[in-house]
Amino acid sequence: MKKIVGILAAAAVAASAFAADLSAGVRLAGDLFNYDGATGDVKALMLKNENQFWHAPLTLTISSDRAGGTFKFTDGTSNAFTTGKWAIWFKPFDVLKVNLGTIDKSMNVETIDYGGRLINYDKWGASLDVNVDAFSMTLSFVNDKGTYWFSKPNGGDVSVGQLNFYAQYAADFGTISAMFDATDKFNTLKFGVGYKNTFDPVTIFVDGAFYKGTTNGIGADFDIVFAQDALNIQAYAKWTADDITNINMSTMTLLALAKFSYTLDKGTVYLYFKDADILSSSFGCIIKPGFTGSVGIMNYEIAAQFDIASSVKISVPVNFKVNF
Repeated sequence: MKKIVGILAAAAVAASAFAADLSAGVRLAGDLFNYDGATGDVKALMLKNENQFWHAPLTLTISSDRAGGTFKFTDGTSNAFTTGKWAIWFKPFDVLKVNLGTIDKSMNVETIDYGGRLINYDKWGASLDVNVDAFSMTLSFVNDKGTYWFSKPNGGDVSVGQLNFYAQYAADFGTISAMFDATDKFNTLKFGVGYKNTFDPVTIFVDGAFYKGTTNGIGADFDIVFAQDALNIQAYAKWTADDITNINMSTMTLLALAKFSYTLDKGTVYLYFKDADILSSSFGCIIKPGFTGSVGIMNYEIAAQFDIASSVKISVPVNFKVNF
């Protein structure tokens, strides 16, 4: 009897030594209606698969105090399940964390589209995280799957993968960050600094970056969020100049995003705006009023989207997501 009790106790201790979380869901998107002003084409009722890795239909996370891993399963173009996004980590020391697999790192990121990043990568590799009180840093060695980060064939040239260094310091006055990225044996470089802080109910971040390649460029972005009660307003702008020796309208781009949302009892109404390049000689933007809500375990979104350029394209996009 004592032996059985001991076995059960050991099993309980082992089970409590790590935590496992499994999330599953399915997402479908499409257009209820689509009108192309340039051609006069009218279409209706189209659905498509929307199960990309950033909202994978099946995610498994296992962790303990010292090690863990995340596995994302999704369906590719062949509709077969793939596991291309996964990572494991372990902590040999309290202040040091080793990450292996998919490494995603960036400076401050706007959250309207998750498309505003001055410097970022999402690739296969390994990284070392060091965290000491308010200071943290990450050193990453990034390369493709099944390739060496460093190699030198006999009598050939040296090949070096992507190297990235990120540092952050958080204090009462805000969070300061810096990021350095190098590829092509340091012939292509990116360096940026950023600042983020919250002055309730307003949160801001601002970044500046320098790019070295075939030409030397610069960039800057700014994000502001006002959130109070049911109201949320966010605006984001990203400016880049491809050649600092020849800054003019043809070498500059200015991305602008804005979203106004208000939460009601039954869901959230919003108004979305995007101009991929305000400085472009040809005007073009997207205006999308919409509504998000839920029915039981299903979340849904429906909108009226106006793609405005030399002609107007009108569509009614929808998406549905069920979490299990």
